[in-house]
Amino acid sequence: INADISNCYLKVMSDQLDNFLTSKIFNSSNIKLFFIIICSDLKKRKTIQELISKKRIKDYVDYECIFSNDQHKEFEGIKKVWSLSKIEKNKNDLILYMHAKGISYMQNKFFYIRQPLEKFIFKLLIEKWEKNIELITRFNSIYKVGTLSGGNGWLWFNFWIAKSEYISKLEKPIKRKRACYYEDWLGRYLIKSENVNKEKYRNDYDEEFENT
Repeated sequence: INADISNCYLKVMSDQLDNFLTSKIFNSSNIKLFFIIICSDLKKRKTIQELISKKRIKDYVDYECIFSNDQHKEFEGIKKVWSLSKIEKNKNDLILYMHAKGISYMQNKFFYIRQPLEKFIFKLLIEKWEKNIELITRFNSIYKVGTLSGGNGWLWFNFWIAKSEYISKLEKPIKRKRACYYEDWLGRYLIKSENVNKEKYRNDYDEEFENT
């Protein structure tokens, strides 16, 4: 979440945390929650930590809160996902990625309306986590689940569950001002020498990847 671009950051976080707790996803197994928060204001950071404490998140799940000043869209969150996947002990894990979609449009904290699309995606992916996790673990050929496919291996709106082993084979995230980069990153599967004859795709920036 980017707390620097909207006065509604606490309201969005509060709503998402309430939905997270209601889903009882923390009952599934040993999970850890990572908050990647763009926030340059120390007072805001304190209010965020107070909110997390108020929601008693630590009573349900182990978590880590990471603050950053970086303004490269979703870079910090995607970088964290990629870094977790590169840890050997996490090879068989599932990684769920979500963000505060639509927060840049929320500027008036006295007139707060949560984005309908974000609520809908949250419901499809997190509230129905049991169905989604069963699907991705039952079939070896499925290694990511989201709402809509982008066609070349990425998923619309950048809410997804993916196998850590798959993510570990994606390109290392780089800093881009282009927001769509962090969406199509999920399809940036590196071509290895043994896969040179597999189907490939070339994007609008003349970059070539294996078609997943």
